[in-house]
Amino acid sequence: MTANIRRVCCGAGKGCDMIRYKCPCCGVKLENADDMGGKQDQCPHCDRSHTVPLSKAQKQAVARAKKVKRQRQQREREEQKLAANAEQLRIQKEAQRKEAEQQASSPAAPSPPPLSQTEDAEPQEAGGQPRRHGRRMGIGSGIAALVAIPLVVYAVNHFNLQSAMNDVLSRPGNTGIDVSVHYGGYLDGNTLVYDLKSVSEGHSMADVFRVFLQFAEKIQSKEFDTVKLCFRGDERFQIDGGYFQTLGREFAHQNVIYTIRTFPEHLRTPGGLEAFPPRMGGWLYVMGKQMEDFTAFHRRWYVDDLGSSLELGSPSPNYEEDVPSFSRSRATVPPVVTYDEYARIEDGMSYYEVVDIVGAAGKEGVRSHVDGQGVIPDITTVSYSWQNEDGSNMIAMFQNGRLITKAQAGLK
Repeated sequence: MTANIRRVCCGAGKGCDMIRYKCPCCGVKLENADDMGGKQDQCPHCDRSHTVPLSKAQKQAVARAKKVKRQRQQREREEQKLAANAEQLRIQKEAQRKEAEQQASSPAAPSPPPLSQTEDAEPQEAGGQPRRHGRRMGIGSGIAALVAIPLVVYAVNHFNLQSAMNDVLSRPGNTGIDVSVHYGGYLDGNTLVYDLKSVSEGHSMADVFRVFLQFAEKIQSKEFDTVKLCFRGDERFQIDGGYFQTLGREFAHQNVIYTIRTFPEHLRTPGGLEAFPPRMGGWLYVMGKQMEDFTAFHRRWYVDDLGSSLELGSPSPNYEEDVPSFSRSRATVPPVVTYDEYARIEDGMSYYEVVDIVGAAGKEGVRSHVDGQGVIPDITTVSYSWQNEDGSNMIAMFQNGRLITKAQAGLK
């Protein structure tokens, strides 16, 4: 397939830098003038409106602005910390002054009776003076403060993040997926930790990714420098906080196929290295490789760990009788979809024609709808997945009821 190239010049001549990118709707390669970055344009191939990516200079300007903002926030936090320390020191000095005045104004206390004469004798300090209760109260106040601090930290994380996550998890189709979200170290507001805890039987990779996108949409107004993707407390990947915010803002109208295809190339390892390289080549080849990367991302994030355990939760003592069939020898479980069936599926087929070939219904993943404009009709895009017990799978994308693309990973 030959890509259509749109060349637009701003009139600056040969020195004009161009923004090269792919249409998020149809994948055709486009070029635009650098001053179009962040603005709306229309693809000459599919006539769909889209946002032109930022130019290199614009990205650098955004990065500088973020750096300045982080430095300002850091200075504000340090100033607040210094102010809090100064206030605490003032309170301590005031308490010491009042205690000294109270000791100077109080009369000398009589000597207490021997312990043999009373059971309520006060503990003695050096010099025979009774120990003051104020010191006990100070210790008690300190303990109460130590207990209160973690409660406040928990409340902040729950109110700002986890409550939104709980709302997403309660939506239809999301029950059985457990995710914990909090700030980095529970105190670093520049870092979001997205910790997947468990996925119950019957859910697909598309379900897990849908929950992630819905949460990004839910908190799209919040800004982070880094988002860490973890599984049961173990960090597996990172993405840029700005990209996470973009996913949330565009979730309602962005082409789902484009998001799934391009997501892996935004991932970094915990050490900050590129997790998946950008794919280059023919359109069909690139799409196939991007879908393979998307599957590999899920396997490295959580699927391999869940597949190696007896159940997606904790195994019972009598697991031979209790666990579902997929947890036992996978050689005895017939595949849901094979490579031969995958090869027989062709573009333009309906979902029901694909089901007839595979012999099983697919698991619906992400659904999107774009209202038409003028002569352009409404566009409804739906993804379905078929997954075998060994993790091999097929994903098919349908637009207005007809297959537009398919991808597989590991089918035999």
